Amino acid sequence: MLLSFLAQIAGSEGRLCLSDEEYETLEGRHFFRDAWRRRLISIDEGGEWSTGAVISLTREGRILIGEPAPESLWRRLEVMLRRIGGADS
Repeated sequence: MLLSFLAQIAGSEGRLCLSDEEYETLEGRHFFRDAWRRRLISIDEGGEWSTGAVISLTREGRILIGEPAPESLWRRLEVMLRRIGGADS
């Protein structure tokens, strides 16, 4: 169950946005608590202006399921600038 949960997060671009009800349901599940204790996921709970939670796959979680790390913002900008520069030539 843990691995399929991590794969589901990876399939959602590394993040799941959950409602309060969904989050409360997952909090009661052993595999969810295990993933959090093992630092395979991070949890950003809603605050004063929002409810629910965003569950993100950590580097350790990606390594466990063999998912490559997402490309950094700087790398994407570099590629974009090269394309723009190459289009002008």
